[in-house]
This record gives sequence, structure tokens and C-alpha cells, in this order.
Amino acid sequence: MAVLQAGGLTVELAQHDDVVPLGTVHPAGGGAISVHGIFKVGLIVDDFDKTLAALRVRGVGIAYDPYPKRSDQPANVMIRDNAGNFIQISGK
Repeated sequence: MAVLQAGGLTVELAQHDDVVPLGTVHPAGGGAISVHGIFKVGLIVDDFDKTLAALRVRGVGIAYDPYPKRSDQPANVMIRDNAGNFIQISGK
């Protein structure tokens, strides 16, 4: 895992050693995290609490409960798009 940050952009590179090419997975499944390629995108918002409240009001399903802000990470939450990919929303 590596996190690269510069000029307001954060790129997180993660390698899962046990993934396989998509062509060998079908019909085994396992979701996007189990095959090569993008399975998560993220964005940083100015007001994490307000964003989280708006997601809940709109009935957006939370994939993983919010993680609180710590000294080594901002507050963040994971939701899924309509294809099952993760969207990680982080506060500043």
C-alpha cells in the first residue's frame, strides 16, 4: 500500500496479492475487490459531518460505518456505487 499526495490530489495504491484476472473469476464472483483494476475511488470534503448527514437523509447505504478522525487519518466513510465499487469520502 502506498499513499501519494501532492497539489491537493491523493492517490492510494493498493495491491492485493490474492487477486486474479477478471476472466478467471467468472462465475466465482467476490466483487470488484477480487479482480485486477479499480475498485475504490475517494474524495475529500470540506465538512465531513454535513456530508455524512446528507448521505443518510438521502438513504445512501453505508458500506462501512464511519471511521473517526485520528492523528493518522481523517474521518471517513465508505459507500458503494451502483456497480459495487467503493467510494471513500474523507474529511479534511
